[in-house]
Order: sequence, then structure tokens, then C-alpha cells
Amino acid sequence: MRNVCSRLFVLFGLFVLTPVWAAPQTVCERDDAGRQVCVGEVKRVVSLAPHATEILAFLGAESRLVGVDSASDFPLQMRQLPKLGDYLRVDLERLALMHPDLVVAWKSGITPDQLNTLANLGIPVFVSEPQSIQAVASNMKRLGHLLGLTASSDELADRWLASFDALAQSHRRQKPLRVFYQVWADPLMTLGGSHVVSQIIQMCGGTNVFKDLKTLAPTIGVEAVVQARPDVILSSGGTSDLDRLMAQWSRWTAVPAVARQHIAVVPQDILVRNGPRLLNAAQRVCTILDGYRSRAGVDSHG
Repeated sequence: MRNVCSRLFVLFGLFVLTPVWAAPQTVCERDDAGRQVCVGEVKRVVSLAPHATEILAFLGAESRLVGVDSASDFPLQMRQLPKLGDYLRVDLERLALMHPDLVVAWKSGITPDQLNTLANLGIPVFVSEPQSIQAVASNMKRLGHLLGLTASSDELADRWLASFDALAQSHRRQKPLRVFYQVWADPLMTLGGSHVVSQIIQMCGGTNVFKDLKTLAPTIGVEAVVQARPDVILSSGGTSDLDRLMAQWSRWTAVPAVARQHIAVVPQDILVRNGPRLLNAAQRVCTILDGYRSRAGVDSHG
């Protein structure tokens, strides 16, 4: 009898010391606001930025998304998810009722008060604002780590970066084309050298004529563009935007881009949405510049 009791005691002790379900491991990453974000198991995610939604889908986590902002429209199935608001107008009450394990928010699209409210509710928030190709890849890796997808997200991010490297290498010896990128017509706005669009232009064998401007999206004058004599004028948008762009610059025939009709647009949602489809945008910009370079008879190894 004593032996039986001893065995039961040992078995009971093992049962107590070894739980049937281990508690999920806490994982921490620093976000783009410099905050330490810690999560347990992440099964339910809310994204409050289109670029973040696309990053999460790229990582294979689209099935975990339970709500998104109103501008998240890619991949197509994201349009069917509950919409929680737009820029600076997030329905926090509805969001809380979704019981997310993680919220991914745009740094420029969420207020400190909203962040504090989510923190008080105990909801982890990863603030995302990648401003370069490398920063997008970093977001992929850090979010992948929080989601428990470290191995696959690291591989996806590295392969994505390698595709940009291949584009840059294939255009490394080409003579640069001078490119003006127009953000807005009135007031006339462009992008400085620190913007990811400038990075893509350079990668494709171009030079942003306003790359030396320190402001991210400076306002300029028409005279500055005329004096810069760009070989190419680029913007983002659709067919109607291209028609307006060509009409806007048609009188300035001293500008090489206008004289040669080297004016083009790239779909906005891939070029100025800092997510995985920046690669598609870079490929499109490279194709445009290569075509104009060929039409102008520019020596590709100048």
C-alpha cells in the first residue's frame, strides 16, 4: 500500500509540475515609433493602414485579419473585412469589441490619444511607418516575428530585397535620365531625395532632379522644373491623370521631357503605398525609363 501511495504522489507531482498546455511565449519587437511591443499568441489582427494590410497579407497572415481601415483594398479579399475608419478617424469602440491580439497602425495616421486608449485596453499596437525599401523589409521581419512567422518572413523579406538589388545591378551602368516626379499640380509639389520614390528612380538608372531638397514633399515653382530640364516627368495615377499632366506641361516645350513626350504615370497604390508592391512599382518605373532611354537614343552604358 505504501508503494502504491508513493507512486501516486510521484505521478501527481509530475502532473502539477508539467502543465498540459504551456503558456504562449511572449515575443517583443521595437516598432517604428521606437516603442517596445510585446505579444503572446497572435490569432486576431487589426490593420489601420493599407501598406500594413498588404505586408500582413504578403507574410501569409491575411486569415488573421479581423478588421482594416477603409483604404485597405488589396488583396481583394480585404475589401470584405469590417472597416474601422480612415485617416485619424478610427472607431476604437468597434475595434475593441473585435478583441485583437495585435493592432498595426500607421504612425502618421493615429493620434497619441488613440494610442493611449488602446494601451489602456491592453491591446498591443505596432506603429509602422517605413520610409525606404529597406525599412519595408524590416517591417516584414519584425511583424513576422510577432506573428510567429520568423523563418518564413525573413526569407520572404530577403528575397524581396534581392529583387531590388537585381534591378539596381541591371541598371548600374546606364546613363542616368533626369527625372521630375510631380506629387501635386496646385500647389506644385515634388519629392526630395529621402523619399522611397527617389530611391526607386535612382535604382532604375534615373536621377531625381530635386534629390538635394531635404524636405520630404517640398513645394516648388514651375521655373525650377524648367531650369532643371528633366528628361522624364513622372507622377502617379490613371489615364485621366496622365491627360491632365500632359496638358499642364504642354506649353513648356523647352523641357526635354515635354518636347519628347516622355511623360508617364504609375498606379498610385503601388508607388506611394510603402508595402510589398513597391517592387511592382520599381519594375514599372524601370520599364518606363528604359523605354524612354531607348526612344531618345541614349547610350545605355554612358
